Amino acid sequence: MIAHGNIDAISTFCEKYADNVYRYIGSLARDLNDEDIEEIVQITMTTAAQNIEAYQGKSSLQTWVFSIARYKLYDLLRQKHARERREVTFSRMPQQWDPAHESRVEQEILDKEFKEQVRQAVNQLPPEQAEVISLRYMVGMSTDEIAQVIGKSERMTQKILTQARARMRDILLPLLRNE
Repeated sequence: MIAHGNIDAISTFCEKYADNVYRYIGSLARDLNDEDIEEIVQITMTTAAQNIEAYQGKSSLQTWVFSIARYKLYDLLRQKHARERREVTFSRMPQQWDPAHESRVEQEILDKEFKEQVRQAVNQLPPEQAEVISLRYMVGMSTDEIAQVIGKSERMTQKILTQARARMRDILLPLLRNE
């Protein structure tokens, strides 16, 4: 239906994948602002919808869309001469709290601080490890799906993920002991 230009099918397709693509791109690119990320998401979704017939089912549809997004990101970064390092952007904590639930304020502050520590730890990882951690824990992809997105074997992807977890543990453990 998407291939035939069915607006409802295209809309449903975009609704299903656009938010995850946005988070994925945001997790990879340190220097991109919201407008740049939105542009990549739009280009990705348009490209995927226009080329849906090229999808061969060798991977999940989400993995295929993420692969497109990854290439579109790198195209944009090359055009903008962006730096090599990527930053993970986690979802924002609420800007305002309900006054009736003030007892939760302290826990929400602690949660926000922990998320910031995790974000900083991910930023200390090499770009490939940061990407794999983001795909695994922010998007929830399997090792096989991640391998397809980054163009590595499943075994190599598992190795990268194991190294990233160990490095994250080394970075975060001292912070957790101090609290």
